[in-house]
Amino acid sequence: MKARGADSSATPKQPRVRRRLWRKILGALALLSLILVLVAAYFLQPARLTALVLERASRMLQLELHTTGPGSYALRPEPRLVLPGLSATAPGERAPFFRSARVELALPWSTLRGRSTDISSIVLKSPDIDLPGLQRWLATLPPRTTPLKLPAFTRGLRIDDGVLRATNWRIEHIDLALPTLADSKPSTLDASGDFLHEASTSKFRLTLASTPAGMGRGLRIDNARIDLKSDGELPSLTATGSMHDADTFAVDLQGAMQRIPPQWAASIDSAFTRPGDVPFSIAAGNGAQALVATSAAPITAMRQHLQLRFAVGDPKRQPALTLIGEANGVEILDAHLHGQLSRWPDAWPGLPAALPTNPAPIVFDASYQGTLFLDAPIAFVVRRADASLQGRFRIADVRAWIRNKSDTMLPPIEATLSAPRIDVGGMQLRGVKLDMRDNAAPEQPATKPSRIAPKS
Repeated sequence: MKARGADSSATPKQPRVRRRLWRKILGALALLSLILVLVAAYFLQPARLTALVLERASRMLQLELHTTGPGSYALRPEPRLVLPGLSATAPGERAPFFRSARVELALPWSTLRGRSTDISSIVLKSPDIDLPGLQRWLATLPPRTTPLKLPAFTRGLRIDDGVLRATNWRIEHIDLALPTLADSKPSTLDASGDFLHEASTSKFRLTLASTPAGMGRGLRIDNARIDLKSDGELPSLTATGSMHDADTFAVDLQGAMQRIPPQWAASIDSAFTRPGDVPFSIAAGNGAQALVATSAAPITAMRQHLQLRFAVGDPKRQPALTLIGEANGVEILDAHLHGQLSRWPDAWPGLPAALPTNPAPIVFDASYQGTLFLDAPIAFVVRRADASLQGRFRIADVRAWIRNKSDTMLPPIEATLSAPRIDVGGMQLRGVKLDMRDNAAPEQPATKPSRIAPKS
């Protein structure tokens, strides 16, 4: 009986032990939850979250990022961060090359978990971008060592009232919309703005449809279709083509200009003002190593052999121009240019009496060897049939003469004109050779220009 009583008295204690165990577990979970909430509240404070995001982004992009105040965020329906007064400064620079009144960034949860690189959307309010500063920062980035895959923008990129500043021009009131972007998927970009150069303003609207994709460590753009409508100094045109910038760089465009800027037509030829499209084509490539930073940085484009071919106009209707160029070098540039003009433009100063009636095209060659600042002499040869003009000049001297052209009648060039025959006032001169020298020009350091062999 006593033994049975002992057994019966032990049975109620087991549930009580289990209840105490569950109380401890629930208490520990409650305490852990409270700690997590406090930690999350601490780190998700707008000021602390903004500082954390800027610190990590600065380290990843090798930039100094600052805002004018703490940002705000939302977690539903997806993480969204708003940064006021964001600015970006390259290391060693005094002034930022990027400013924006507000930047809005939305990311899907899959990106935050590290499962993708997708971006829901980016909105830039009143961004102000200094192009030379951007180029200097891009030139400092190390070359890409992994294949490029474009991030997917599910709801796109938008720019409202932006500004892009270059050395001699700027674009204001930029509105840009890229609804979607994905690697190897068709996309369409729409942009508009005001192009300002000196005292003139040109309004434009651009539509670019293409298929962008990563290509090795670079980028390629296929099936590009460009539609540009503008006024003022900018042309209106349509074009198609492609571009890639990976192990090699190449761009190929063909199209037509529906509108020629008046100052272009006035300085080139009145034929360009006649009704009808003006065809053009551009082909450029280096055929060697890819550009180190980006095609936006012009100096890096000279590190390898670069070839260019440009043609504009219909030879049957306009003074069609064809240019073929090539360049090599890094610190010292070795460049050559060959061109052909189908006929002498009406708007240009008249040729000697015997030459304008000659139907032969005008062929010219130019050669330069010197620094990238184009401060060395440029040698040139211009030929039409049996007549030729050969000489050399410096760009800085010619620019100064244009600014003060009333000081002297002749440009500051050295040239020799050779022609088998010239008609002057009813007289015929044979075996003509004329030398032109600018004795008033200041002496320049002797630099031997590249010799050019005229091409036919």
